[in-house]
Amino acid sequence: MKNNEINIKVEKIIFGGEGLGYFDDKVVFVPESVPGDELKVNIISSKKNYSRGIITEIIKSSKNRVIPKCHYFNECGACDFMMMNYNTQLAYKKEMVKEVVGSLASIFDYELYDTIASENIYHYRNKVIQAIGKENSKIISGFYKKRTHDIVDNDNCIIQPVIFNKIIKKIKENAYENSIIIYDEKSRKGSLRNVMLRINKIGEIMLVIVTNEKKYKKIQQLAMEICNSFKEIKSCYISINLTGSNVVLGKENIHIYGEKNIYENINGMTFLISPLSFFQVNTHQAEKMYNIAYSYINDLENKIVVDAYAGTGTIGAIFARKSKYVYSIELVKDACNDANRNIKINKLSNMKVINGSVDDKLIELLNNKNKVDVIIFDPPRKGLEIEIIDKISNLKIPELVYISCNPSSFARDAKLLCEKGYKLMKIQPIDMFPNTNHIEIISKFEFIYN
Repeated sequence: MKNNEINIKVEKIIFGGEGLGYFDDKVVFVPESVPGDELKVNIISSKKNYSRGIITEIIKSSKNRVIPKCHYFNECGACDFMMMNYNTQLAYKKEMVKEVVGSLASIFDYELYDTIASENIYHYRNKVIQAIGKENSKIISGFYKKRTHDIVDNDNCIIQPVIFNKIIKKIKENAYENSIIIYDEKSRKGSLRNVMLRINKIGEIMLVIVTNEKKYKKIQQLAMEICNSFKEIKSCYISINLTGSNVVLGKENIHIYGEKNIYENINGMTFLISPLSFFQVNTHQAEKMYNIAYSYINDLENKIVVDAYAGTGTIGAIFARKSKYVYSIELVKDACNDANRNIKINKLSNMKVINGSVDDKLIELLNNKNKVDVIIFDPPRKGLEIEIIDKISNLKIPELVYISCNPSSFARDAKLLCEKGYKLMKIQPIDMFPNTNHIEIISKFEFIYN
């Protein structure tokens, strides 16, 4: 069936965002399709149990299909649901969570709520990193083309703030005028490599320009020109990254302009943002997420909480306003430093930051017979280590709040937790990334038996 053109009707969306249909009783996956679409599809790969195809013609559109507002949607890898109306996106994200938890964990007896919509489905990102490249003699910028490292040049990205588009366009213009050499990923030569922008709710911006050279005089001149052109920029850094890796920021981040940090207000608390800070990219949704996690725990005044994979301690600090005590565990030293500064800014006396891996430090904390009533997990995409699940189950930690950006690893962990005495009580999906297939979930587990 390879390289054949077939007609299919899309039945549903699966985890990962692709549409699923059938041809001769065989599953066919189709990116950028919507349930209800009747399509002509070219098969680009075929395995024993499934095939994958790309749309060559929309014979009949689903009632839920819309025209993407972005002209680069079919090329750019930043978004993959923009062809679907927003209410349908929300419904399918809930359905994906239900299907993944059911199929991978065989868990069905829990409360699953409707996906919480984002207030803004465009221009919602408070942080953007764009690659800078060159196409012939033109300096280009944007996200990568789907499944490649080829930059899609886009001066009007509609998921980032309008001011970001203006700043990046100005950087390209000035770089061209100043004959700055653009970094080439293949040869690993050149100077201007990436641009990172962060913004808070009141419009204050941090600019970070990433260079591939230790001598950065021309990049600094470029950065200062940009800072002087936009009054919204309150902080600027140059990041030196000499590696060939996909990690954007280098180990050396040099402050050259304005304040060293910008600050964000979340639920009445102040949090600093530095170049390396982890901070949810959709601020308004993050506030809702933290409020939901907070609401999951009753009688918080008498409870000791562990915030695992804490980043700069945002969730832990919010819990510390009311809880008896909070331990905040984070691997990255810079994030721990920021967390300690956030503790001072918010005048919290009942919170301690522990630097180290959750695998080691959480088990060490529990082995030392420290009383813990609640653990908040917000792990990376890979989820939890089995040793952690074993330890908290053996100690019968009463309540867990598990925040996840990966329903698949969450389902695996949920299955293990439930096998060891926990019950999954509820899941609240929240849409942090409109127009993409990504979904964040906030769940609650309770220990119910030995």
